[in-house]
Amino acid sequence: MIKRVVTSSLCRRWLDRSASIRCRMPLFELRLAIAALAIALILGASAARAEVRVQGSAAAAQIDAVGASITEVLSSLRAAFDVRYRSPIALDETVHGTYEGSVKSILSRVLAGYNYVISNDETTIEIIVIGRRSGMAVVAPATAPVIASPAAPGNPATQWRTSVGSNAPDRAR
Repeated sequence: MIKRVVTSSLCRRWLDRSASIRCRMPLFELRLAIAALAIALILGASAARAEVRVQGSAAAAQIDAVGASITEVLSSLRAAFDVRYRSPIALDETVHGTYEGSVKSILSRVLAGYNYVISNDETTIEIIVIGRRSGMAVVAPATAPVIASPAAPGNPATQWRTSVGSNAPDRAR
């Protein structure tokens, strides 16, 4: 076994032989790497605890969510009930709890706080999440009504209508 002696000449010999990793990395960098690994393990462990279980049918479903994001819940519903979704924003809010009822009622509770549209046919439910709800109502800008003015005499569409109308057979007979 090789003794660890902290001298530069011994460290150079170990580097040449690739016998020791510790000589290659200063103590500060080693501690930083260990801290980064510990943080990665902690974050990975918390992400691994997120869980979504889906049971039942589309009319009577049960979803158990433990620390899962809304995206994970929707992905689980896609696998179980052919629920498709689109969203221009990240749906990373965490969901906890048990949801029971039809898939549509569960979706309305999971997506509380978001503006969304749901459409469905016999087999597929499609959701478009528009964005987060805000306290203010968005009012469409007021536009002046467009009033059709009588067509100008030189307008080709008017000339065509009048020529077709005058050449049309009289059906009132």
